[in-house]
Amino acid sequence: MNLKKLVSIGLCIFIIVSILPISFVKAAGVPLIVTGASSATATAYNNTITFIPGSAMSTNYTITLYYSSSYTDTSLVNGNVALTKTGDANFTSATTAVDITNNLILFTLTTSAPTNTSNPFIITFSGSNFLTPATGGNYTFSVITNNNSGTQLDIGSALQYVGNTNQVLVTANVVPTITFNIRNTADNAEQATIGGLKTCALGNQSLTAIATCSYRLKVGTNAANGYSVSYLSSANGLYNGSHPMTDAAATTGSTPAAAGVEQYGILLGAGSSTGGTVTRGAAFGGAGATVTNIFNIANTGSTEVLSSNGLNGPAPTDTTNTSLVTHTLTINAGTPIGAYTQTVSYTASASFW
Repeated sequence: MNLKKLVSIGLCIFIIVSILPISFVKAAGVPLIVTGASSATATAYNNTITFIPGSAMSTNYTITLYYSSSYTDTSLVNGNVALTKTGDANFTSATTAVDITNNLILFTLTTSAPTNTSNPFIITFSGSNFLTPATGGNYTFSVITNNNSGTQLDIGSALQYVGNTNQVLVTANVVPTITFNIRNTADNAEQATIGGLKTCALGNQSLTAIATCSYRLKVGTNAANGYSVSYLSSANGLYNGSHPMTDAAATTGSTPAAAGVEQYGILLGAGSSTGGTVTRGAAFGGAGATVTNIFNIANTGSTEVLSSNGLNGPAPTDTTNTSLVTHTLTINAGTPIGAYTQTVSYTASASFW
């Protein structure tokens, strides 16, 4: 046979082979469920690995479980691992062959008919002969199923998280805080100032009118045991030189006077706090104070105005969790003329413990 004939025969064979259909078997991916997916290091793994097969399986089909060589398996024997399939009457049994040299376990099936694809296979470890790795990390379990001709059917993998290397510890510190502001009555701005001092102007006085001016004491703190606000007066009341206005009563307070009667004091709206109960100080009648009375504000020593037994987180504009202070003044016909002043200094402190 000459070369020309050989080439012709070869081309014919190539053409015939090229047009024949070629069949490929594509393995189906199946999800594995690893119970005890988060485990401590160097501890016995006696949980289960389950998967629902994507392909029916018959007698002599195999399921191979692969595991990392980091697992301690030196004492693992066939009796420590079993394969079952509940809810499938066609599944009869499976033999187990542990291969610690290659870090795999081979299961060979016996069935009465092809198994279904709706009930899971369950691989169960028992005893204490299979230990998780001594070093924390994320370790893979993989499953491959084959028919009795060795064709791959299903594949799947899942992680076991050993130790805490897959965990993120989120930390935050909230430091002790306290804020104190003197705000306007609507609590939408700071109280107006004159010469750097917050001002409360009672204005020009009249025998026929009651003069008032107001502001809010605003405390914010995360102190669980609350806070207190105290005041210190620059003088024994509202003074013009050596003449003081007649003060409201101390401790019990006084009913606000009518116009034409000299009287000076404050009306205290204690308000609330978001995490506790606000109580008036003893100099302002204490917890049972008559809320309509006005009180003496003439002490030159530090005097508690109010306190809370819990934290307070008022809103940016908050007329509930703030305390309203209203200075009230009336005069009589004999009140000396002149400019009357008083500087009231407030302090706030928190109780964190």
